[in-house]
Amino acid sequence: MREKKDHICRKYYCRICNKEHIVKLGKNICEGHDRYPFHHIFLHGDLKNILTTLYIDKDLQIRGVDIQELIDDDIFSKEQMISITTKLMKEIERLRKENAKLLDEINKLKKNQKY
Repeated sequence: MREKKDHICRKYYCRICNKEHIVKLGKNICEGHDRYPFHHIFLHGDLKNILTTLYIDKDLQIRGVDIQELIDDDIFSKEQMISITTKLMKEIERLRKENAKLLDEINKLKKNQKY
């Protein structure tokens, strides 16, 4: 039996590192997005000082890359902080709902096992 992969690997080029990187994207990363391409933000580099924004379409293809080296005293702009915070809050809410659903399923299974 083959195990299903829950992620897909994509490549992008970082002009700061001057390297091609491989990033793993969860296949469910599109959930909750109704407009494409959407952005996926993360830090990379030896010091995690490179802010990378990937623009991903509904087929999990990278359609654009924005890379910014972070400087100690100007790490994030107000707009970046709002964008990051909004994304994190949406992800927290998605995980909360998923957790509630799983707890409900566990409780139903436990209830069905009792006779």
